[in-house]
Amino acid sequence: MSASNSLRLPQGRYTPDAPGLSTVHTRPLTSSGSLDYFENGSLSTVRTPFHLSTKGPSERLPGGPRGTITTFTRSARRRMQRTLASLDKKANPLPLFVTLTYPDRFPDDPKKWCAHLAALRRRYERKWGRNGVIFRKELMDRKSGENVGKIAVHFHMLIFVPPLDLHAFRCWLSLVWYEVVGSGDGRHLAAGTNCKRAESWRQVGAYLSKYIAKLDDGGPSLPGIGRHYGVWWPETLVSRSVRVPLVGRDSERIHRWYRRLSGLKVQGPTVTVFVNESTTLRLLRWLGYYAELPSSEGLAARGAVSPPALGPPDVGGPVVRPLPTWRGKGVKTCRRR
Repeated sequence: MSASNSLRLPQGRYTPDAPGLSTVHTRPLTSSGSLDYFENGSLSTVRTPFHLSTKGPSERLPGGPRGTITTFTRSARRRMQRTLASLDKKANPLPLFVTLTYPDRFPDDPKKWCAHLAALRRRYERKWGRNGVIFRKELMDRKSGENVGKIAVHFHMLIFVPPLDLHAFRCWLSLVWYEVVGSGDGRHLAAGTNCKRAESWRQVGAYLSKYIAKLDDGGPSLPGIGRHYGVWWPETLVSRSVRVPLVGRDSERIHRWYRRLSGLKVQGPTVTVFVNESTTLRLLRWLGYYAELPSSEGLAARGAVSPPALGPPDVGGPVVRPLPTWRGKGVKTCRRR
């Protein structure tokens, strides 16, 4: 069969040049999807019921054996960032920024590092109870001291503990970390830890970008260190998600806007971006899913603990659609076509 007597179809498929026969499927206009966002958070995900890529859906299956963790990968950083972005900024307290370092003489076995961190967790639980903690292990070469050039680990933490006596907590942390690692160095007791309270969630994001979410590109790697980040007692962190069923082609529109907003080139069925809840609600209002934006005062007056259930726009009356005001690198003003 020659190409001249056949019909060219997507993905390089051919079909005989027969009248009325075609393997092309035109998807219906009634396709739907969903939009997920987090109350007082900075994460939003749109899901479409089909794959938008012309190359077809990916054939990669989830799961399978995992290799030995040696470095902090981009996938791990993305999961950690999404965990923090999904938190309720009004229900969770501002965290403590904590850094833990080793003295000049430190063990070179990664298993001992993990044992020290586990011991610190047990002591923290006995003293302060269970509070959400996000930690990160960072590997760096020693710049001074007896072990110059050797790989050492230090820990960055976000401790979501309610307001407390910060001076007392600093003294306790310094002494406990000094005892856990078996330091015996007075200088390490005085300068082995650093702790301060975050002043705003914007500062939390800056700390996350500068220290915790920093990649190890080109840096030292060490097998056997285990996961480079983790969460202690995640059940104590407040995170409430809301799912909005979308109608018509709204999921495609939001999918396209989110891809432009994040600069993604992958056209999979799901796109996740870091946007505030207010931006997501403004977008839903523009699409007609809200007659008015909910407010904390209005919700409290109605006795609700979460935004009301969203549904398709009413058919009866007109809907005012102000244009979203998203601008950034590689992002165009979103206009409805």
